[in-house]
Amino acid sequence: MKKSILFLMLTASIQSAALFAQNEIKMQNNPDGAEIFESKGCTFCHDTTMERIAPSLQNIATIYQNNEDALVSFLKGERSAIVYPQSASTMQPQLMKIKSLYEDEIRALARYIIQSN
Repeated sequence: MKKSILFLMLTASIQSAALFAQNEIKMQNNPDGAEIFESKGCTFCHDTTMERIAPSLQNIATIYQNNEDALVSFLKGERSAIVYPQSASTMQPQLMKIKSLYEDEIRALARYIIQSN
């Protein structure tokens, strides 16, 4: 009886770990740019239409329209800001969070921003 219970607990634990891994892989393969934008705290400074501490998403989208690679490079910290370059230094701590994302997550974030226009 004890062996059966132990076996069932072990099986359930392995299945839970497998489901977690599948969800993690799914997130990496199908990241949600809006969810990343929210979870990384981008909304504290950026609004969809209004200029706040930082440019609006519409403003960024207009400038980076048809140039996702340039926005991705900026988000990775590989390129200088072209939107509000005078205040780009305030974005540096936030970029450190973004740079730790997977490539497809950064691209999903860039697509979300560009599609805000």
